[in-house]
Amino acid sequence: MALFSYRVAKGDGTILTRQEEAESEALLRNRLEGEGYLVLSISKAIGLSLPALSLRRRLSPRDFLVFNQELMVLLKAGLPIMKILDVLIEQGSQPGFVEALKSVQRDIRSGSAIADAMAKHPTYFSELYVSSLRAGERSGNLVEVIGRFMDYQRKILEVRKKVVGALAYPSFLLVIGFGVLGFLLIYVMPSFSEIYAGSNVELPLFTRFLLGTVRFIQGNVLLLLAAAVGVGILFWTLYHSGWGKGKLDRLALHFPLLRQIIRRHHLIRITRTLSTILKSGIPLVEALQMVASSMTNRVVRLEVDRAVEAVKGGIGISTALSQIGLFPKISTEMIAVGESTGSL
Repeated sequence: MALFSYRVAKGDGTILTRQEEAESEALLRNRLEGEGYLVLSISKAIGLSLPALSLRRRLSPRDFLVFNQELMVLLKAGLPIMKILDVLIEQGSQPGFVEALKSVQRDIRSGSAIADAMAKHPTYFSELYVSSLRAGERSGNLVEVIGRFMDYQRKILEVRKKVVGALAYPSFLLVIGFGVLGFLLIYVMPSFSEIYAGSNVELPLFTRFLLGTVRFIQGNVLLLLAAAVGVGILFWTLYHSGWGKGKLDRLALHFPLLRQIIRRHHLIRITRTLSTILKSGIPLVEALQMVASSMTNRVVRLEVDRAVEAVKGGIGISTALSQIGLFPKISTEMIAVGESTGSL
């Protein structure tokens, strides 16, 4: 038996959050559905549940997935959108997001569409999400569009997790390497320095340089720490400036140890995002513009912007994407086949 936390909705829209022991998630889900509940989420309970930090402005991707899961289930149940928002606002734990939902509710009550109301809060609702909802409202497939967006978000999270996992081991080795080097320079080398000093033997140039480095580090620890903090602040400032971020993004795409990982990450992000948007019924040029705006790497974003201009000029999507430089030949050939058959 394991302890599970779950959230379910009753027929009147009331959401219940409970914990219960069960043999498996599937059995618990079947029993709850058999009792007439709409299952929003089930997960294994781990330790104590801590309240969300009220100072956090953005929702985490997983919190946003939970929000969309609840929204989709309640829409499927046939509840009116105003009642759904009442429920979501009541259950919300992040104050900023709750206020945004209240504002969305007021705008919808005044006659705005759901997508238009959410577009006023880009901190929580991205352009991609809002455009997908707008397409779903036009086609009458809002539930399907939300489900498709959730699938996309899960895949992006999975890719991000794999990228972080791939970088974790090299980062660990780098930290260990610097730690060992620091230990040798600060604790081991000084003892050798005393031995060499008493031997009256002329030391090789490299050894003298190494011993001098050790003495400099020992005599200027505070200065070196201040320099390290200064370099960190400079790096942070550059990263958050337009010019600096562009340079660092370009470096990341060509850095030997990270190049392939980062390029594949952006390739997957472009193709999955474009696929999700096109399935929502959004025109190709508008879909490419949304893909460009969702790119975090400025160099990649500029390349996608160029592809948008090429498509506007009459060039095929496969040719335009091949100019980005991230797509292997087999990918552009598959896109060309889909383009020619109308099944992009």
